[in-house]
Amino acid sequence: MLESAGNILMILQADYPPDIRLTKEIAALTARGFRLFLLCNNKAGSARREEVDGATALRLRHWGARWTGIINIPLFFNPVWLWGVRRAIKENAIQAIHVHDLPLALAAIWAGRWFGLPVVFDVHENYPEAMRIWGHKGLFWFILRNPWLSERLERYCLRAADAVITVSEEHRELFLRQGLPPEKVHFVGNTVDLESYLQMAVDPEIIDRYRPWYVLEYLGKFGPERDLETAIRGLHFLRTEIPNIRLLLVGDGPNVAELRQCAREEGVEELVEITGWVPFDQTASYIEACRICIVPQPSNPFIDNTIPHKIFQYMALEKPVICSDAKALVRIISGSRCGEVFASRSAEDFARAVLKICKSDFPYGANGRLAVKDKYNWQNSARTLLDLYNHLFAREKNKD
Repeated sequence: MLESAGNILMILQADYPPDIRLTKEIAALTARGFRLFLLCNNKAGSARREEVDGATALRLRHWGARWTGIINIPLFFNPVWLWGVRRAIKENAIQAIHVHDLPLALAAIWAGRWFGLPVVFDVHENYPEAMRIWGHKGLFWFILRNPWLSERLERYCLRAADAVITVSEEHRELFLRQGLPPEKVHFVGNTVDLESYLQMAVDPEIIDRYRPWYVLEYLGKFGPERDLETAIRGLHFLRTEIPNIRLLLVGDGPNVAELRQCAREEGVEELVEITGWVPFDQTASYIEACRICIVPQPSNPFIDNTIPHKIFQYMALEKPVICSDAKALVRIISGSRCGEVFASRSAEDFARAVLKICKSDFPYGANGRLAVKDKYNWQNSARTLLDLYNHLFAREKNKD
C-alpha cells in the first residue's frame, strides 16, 4: 500500500554519478518526502551501496575493467539486472519503479507486474530512431541496435507502463499520435535549475584564457549525430570576416579523431580546440568565456524530438544560440528570439547565422535568460514530476 510519500526505485543503465537530469529528479522528489533508491551500473568500480545526492545508490557488482561492460550489459533479459531489480525491491520496501530509457524498461515492467508496483517509464530520447542512426552490424547488433526490435519493444513498454515521461513536447505529441492517452504522458523538460546554475562559481583563469578570441562553443558529448563537422567547415567562411574566430568544443566522444581530421582537411586546425571532458561545475566558466553557443545537430526523426540540457545552460547565461532547423530546437530558439537557425548540414548557412549575430546588437542573450526564467526552468519541470507522483500514489492508495 502506497503512502503519501514512499520509496521509489530508479533504474539507470549507466553509472551514477554523473547524470544531471537524475540529480534534479532526485532532489525534487526527496524534497517532498520520497526516498529514492537508484539501481545503476558499476563500470567505475564504485561502492556497491552508497548515499549520493540524497539517494541510495545500489550498484551492480564490478567484474573488473575487462568484463564489467559485458556481464552488466543493460538488456532487459540479463539475469544480472533482473536479479538486481528483484533484490532492490525486496530489500528496500520499494513502492514504485522509475526506469530511465528503453534497454531496461521491460525488466522494470516485469518487476512491476510481479510485485504489484506502478512503473514510470522516463523516455530520454527517441530510441528506435537513434538506433537507425547509431546501429551497425556486430555481435550484439540484433538485440542492442536493431531499430525494428527496439520500436516494438518501446511500443509495448509505453502501453504497459503506468505513466510515461518525455523530455520534449514534440516527443509527447509523437506518443499521443501513436495512441497513448494524454493523461498518461507527461512532459518533464530537460531544463536548467536557474537559481543554482547562476550561483555556480566562474573560474577567471578560464575566462582570461579565451578573452582574445571570438569563441563559438559547443558543450557536451561528441558523435556523428551531433554534426560538429558543419561548424568546423563553417570556419572557412568566417575566418576572413572574424580574424580572431575560434571553435571551442568542450567535451569528448567517439569521433574526436574524425573531428581533428576534418579540421586538418579544411585548413582550420589551429582554429579548433577540443578540451576533453570537464566537470559539470566548470561548464558555466566555459560558457561565460564564449560569444556564441551552438547546437548543430541536424534535423531528423531522432533529433526533432530531443532537447539537450545544454541549450538551457546557454540561455541561462545569456549567450546567443545558433541551432539547426531541428523541430524542437527551432521552437525554443526562434520562439524565445534568443538566437538564429541555420539549414542542417550547411556550413555556409551556419556561417551566415554567426555573422548575423556578430554584427547585431539585438538582445539575443537577454531574451534567452528571460525565457528560462519565465518558462524553461527546472522549477516548472519539477512541478510536473511531483504532480505525476502525487497522482500515481493517490491512485494506488485508492485501489486498496
